[in-house]
Amino acid sequence: MYLPGPSIYRICMIYNLLDDLITEEKQLISSSEIGNMLGINAASIRKDISFLGEFDNTGARYDIKKLHNHISKKLKLNIERRACIVGIGRLGSAILHYDLFNKYGYQIVAGFDSNVNKIETLKTSIALYPAYKIPEIIKEAKIELAVLCVPGSAAQISADRLIQGGIKGIVNFTPGIIKNKEVFINNIDMVKEFQVLSAMISTTSPQ
Repeated sequence: MYLPGPSIYRICMIYNLLDDLITEEKQLISSSEIGNMLGINAASIRKDISFLGEFDNTGARYDIKKLHNHISKKLKLNIERRACIVGIGRLGSAILHYDLFNKYGYQIVAGFDSNVNKIETLKTSIALYPAYKIPEIIKEAKIELAVLCVPGSAAQISADRLIQGGIKGIVNFTPGIIKNKEVFINNIDMVKEFQVLSAMISTTSPQ
């Protein structure tokens, strides 16, 4: 099943919204209600959901639990995946100790850093390794996902090691551009995000 990138992004937004609504014990919701909550056109909501194939929906509203389960099965969000952190400075350490990963089926099983002192002094129950061991540990521990928190200058060599080990997806928190055609990469650059927000403020606020 092929899905366009923007549709995958929106469907995951829908999935997370449904997760919250289940916690609130709500039962039914329409595409218009989903669209209003997420700031997405209702027609796009219906189109994205239709990409996932036949769904047993009666009436104009979706059964929240059924739709949640449908998305989970189609996108295999119910499969547990192993992940690692590369670069255990302040950001990497914070992500390493983030409690909600396990709740959603993502198990952080390893951390890597080129600084041996960090590896020896950081208190954590998660196994830590020197960066040169990345390919070996990725293969041995069957790790599929990685979070990159190294300096931008080290982004490419770190990504190359991850790819060598067989990683399938990388969340890149560095400003460095990673050249690759082998894995999925989600780039998150906070400076660029601030720039986009600043531009939005500048172009919509009264002058």
